[in-house]
Amino acid sequence: MELGNRLYISTVISFDVISCMVYSMSLFSTTYFNTTKYLFLERQAIAVFLGILILTLLGSMRPDRNFKILGFLLFLVSITSIIAMMFLPSSLVREVLGAKRWIKIGFFSIAPTEFFKYGFVFFIAWSIDRRYKVLNSAKSVIAEYIYLLPYFAVLIGASWAIAIGQKDLGPSVVLVASLLALLYLSGISNKFSSQFNFASAGFYYLIHIRTQ
Repeated sequence: MELGNRLYISTVISFDVISCMVYSMSLFSTTYFNTTKYLFLERQAIAVFLGILILTLLGSMRPDRNFKILGFLLFLVSITSIIAMMFLPSSLVREVLGAKRWIKIGFFSIAPTEFFKYGFVFFIAWSIDRRYKVLNSAKSVIAEYIYLLPYFAVLIGASWAIAIGQKDLGPSVVLVASLLALLYLSGISNKFSSQFNFASAGFYYLIHIRTQ
């Protein structure tokens, strides 16, 4: 069996196991809100079905032809949605404790941040691949900072919108870790990596204070 098929089967089995594990989560809603005991199981089953369907569709695509379009679509649509959530009415975006994280579309809700994580990684990887020789030709840390300014602009803008608009530092930390990992694999200097870590820690400390 090929590696791709093994990964596909393992993922589908994991989906099924997770669906069974969420069955007990309905206990609270059944006790206090008189809902059906299969509430979370039914919702998880729908999510698993959609997940397997999307996984199958993606597996049938050719990465060299389709993934570039899909990656840019995820990146642009998700970041636009994250910004738009700050201005959308409460009928479309539910606000909980001052945070706007979910967009209601019919009978279900979508969190644009979850899609943005994948779009961000694709965008950075695609951009670094195009500028790989330029990045590795940098002769100093200052030159590396200059070459990487566009990435920092995207990271800071997205992190600020997510942390301030959605009151959630978790996704922002994931974005920083993803960017650092991709830059490290591209061959940036250790000195730059150290400075970037300290700068990121300071930046998120400021955001943490701002969101309190």
